[in-house]
Amino acid sequence: MVALVTGASSGIGRDIAIELAKRKYDIIAIARNEEALIKLKEEVEKTYNVNVEVKAMDLTDRNGCIKLHEDVKVKYGAIDVLINDAGFGTCGEFTKTDLNKEIGMIDTNIVALHILTKLFLQDMVEVNRGHIMNVASIAGFMPGPLMATYYSTKAYVVRLTQSIRQELFMKHSKVKISALCPGPVNTNFNKVADVKFNLAEANSKQVAKYAVRKIKGSNRKMNVKDFNFDLPQELIAQDPLEDRSSSRLLVLDKKTGKTQHRIFKDIVEYLRPGDCLVINDTKVIPARLIGEKEGTGGKVEVLLLKRKGNDVWETLVKPGKKMKPGARVSFGDGLLKGEVLEVVEEGNRLIHFEYEGIFEEILDQLGQMPLPPYITHQLEDKNRYQTVYAKYDGSAAAPTAGLHFTKELLEKVKEMGVDIAEVTLHVGLGTFRPVKVDNVLEHHMHSEFYMVSAEAAEKVNRTKANGGRVISVGTTSTRTLESAADENGILHETSGWTEIFIYPGYKFKVIDGLITNFHLPQSTLVMLVSALAGREHVLHAYEIAVKEKYRFFSFGDAMLIQ
Repeated sequence: MVALVTGASSGIGRDIAIELAKRKYDIIAIARNEEALIKLKEEVEKTYNVNVEVKAMDLTDRNGCIKLHEDVKVKYGAIDVLINDAGFGTCGEFTKTDLNKEIGMIDTNIVALHILTKLFLQDMVEVNRGHIMNVASIAGFMPGPLMATYYSTKAYVVRLTQSIRQELFMKHSKVKISALCPGPVNTNFNKVADVKFNLAEANSKQVAKYAVRKIKGSNRKMNVKDFNFDLPQELIAQDPLEDRSSSRLLVLDKKTGKTQHRIFKDIVEYLRPGDCLVINDTKVIPARLIGEKEGTGGKVEVLLLKRKGNDVWETLVKPGKKMKPGARVSFGDGLLKGEVLEVVEEGNRLIHFEYEGIFEEILDQLGQMPLPPYITHQLEDKNRYQTVYAKYDGSAAAPTAGLHFTKELLEKVKEMGVDIAEVTLHVGLGTFRPVKVDNVLEHHMHSEFYMVSAEAAEKVNRTKANGGRVISVGTTSTRTLESAADENGILHETSGWTEIFIYPGYKFKVIDGLITNFHLPQSTLVMLVSALAGREHVLHAYEIAVKEKYRFFSFGDAMLIQ
């Protein structure tokens, strides 16, 4: 599927392009700012494994608009989605504003949109499919003192779109056209327009999500219930085994679906000299703090999610309703204190902490391991929720596939001639977040920080070049590798934040095999392993695991997909 987005360098256009990429559309991104377009291309291709073509152009060039359509039609035929978002405004009394600037506004907001809508609509009508979304504004429905020309252009967009929609309806066409009419949005529009008055602004990303949900054809159905299975409560492992490597191992052939039953230490029989094992060396911090609200003494639970700098953390707070900005909480009789600064996305709180000494040492003293909600037993040894190779503090949850390895087993793997590459992804609690939408493709992944060193990249690339296999330990290592690789599957030294969502249909760029645990029904992790081995094979393997009473989740048994 292919979507063309104008005004894709910033604001709503950029966010719509990203939302469409999440739904596996290849993107043609149009804007004046070539540098911003290239940045978008790099980000989207790396994160969502789709193709992005960028074209820097001035849409006031009418012949350029016609040429754009010709070029796109030759290469792609009829595209699936057209987003006309390019446009700008200006503020001031009509008698005093710059005429040339207003003519440019009319050429961009009206003429370019008109040309592109007409030409691409003809292609869509011919094949009887497609969706055009023209970005207008609530300004199109009201008079606009001090912004007369801008309001008028948006009124044109609304009326044009409504008229075309009626024509399509009368012909019973399957082609759809719609007008997106948001109010003020938190983009750089006001700055460009030199707006001299303040208006409450909506979130650009939320507007983009809403818009894409409305596009017929973007909502390909992949129902969350397709990844469900029956799991008896008693199979959820509550405690780690005494010997890490003595857990059971279910081996799944991703091509045939054939399964074998082994012990984890047998993993060496499935590795070959020249392979590369990729591990996540993140370290879980004791991120769960129990304190008292100052003034009332009420119990407050704070879960550290992301370090924002300057002793500020994004946190999950219970009870959240009582912890409004300005509220203070004390831990360990005042050894650590915090103040809520603001409430952010999904109700999380930004808290500024006050203390004397080293924060990590205080956290070790006061904090508890943030065990997943399905583990109700008390963990006697904190180290059992840590891999033996954990190095870098930052995770709110363990990369649990790595919990099966002992130092002795890793040494044995090395002695076999298997390379071990270390990457880092700090696991967030979003890993336990349920998929709350019916359509999987509408789920938004949490953001996690990752790092790939030059050494790790070199090991992985060398393995691939020499014909060896790259086997990732855990879904977190997998997400790191697939986020960091370029479109040719080459890994580079890099770091950043990833929201990569891997589900069936995804084409893996790096990994050949995966060591993982057994995951929650209807979870994004089941979807990831299904992308590698096929949904039917995975669910059949899970059915066998339940029948054979394998232990599930963080402290449970393991699976090798090869």
